[in-house]
Amino acid sequence: AYILRNLRRFIADFDGGRLRPPPVKKNGRKVSIVGSGPSGLAAAYELAKSGYTVEIIEALAEPGGMLRWAIPPFRLPTNIVDRDIKYIERMGVMIKTSREFGVDTNLSDLKRSGAQAIVMAIGTQEDLKTGVGNEESGDGYFSCLDFLGRYARGERIRLGAKLIVVGGGNAAVDAARAALR
Repeated sequence: AYILRNLRRFIADFDGGRLRPPPVKKNGRKVSIVGSGPSGLAAAYELAKSGYTVEIIEALAEPGGMLRWAIPPFRLPTNIVDRDIKYIERMGVMIKTSREFGVDTNLSDLKRSGAQAIVMAIGTQEDLKTGVGNEESGDGYFSCLDFLGRYARGERIRLGAKLIVVGGGNAAVDAARAALR
């Protein structure tokens, strides 16, 4: 299984987006997924592969969740995210963006549209706090995810001559590298 997965990844990386999904016999059942981040996209892929009609509801204007707005393009190029999402769409998955769950649509709406099951893949995008008083009100303070999201959207971010990144995980390292750029 490991070798087969790596061969498929190699082909996907070098085919330039031309790879077509194999035909799948539809089973007549529909699943709605709320959220198009990594878990929502993975669920959509597996469900479509198993013959389900799948629709994804996404609050943001573009699908991808944390893949798109929290992982900087120098670490995960946007064209790779786009290519993989397009492959999932070619499998027949419908992605509806700019539709916030609880505002633009709800469980009743999804059930009325024919969904027999609903997958909540809404993510857990919240920064950890340091516990330092007034940490969020300081001039020049950015939460890591806020900073990475603004960087990913191409916003101009005013930084001082010196910068301190608190933390040592992937997001902190990504924030430090993005600040250097």
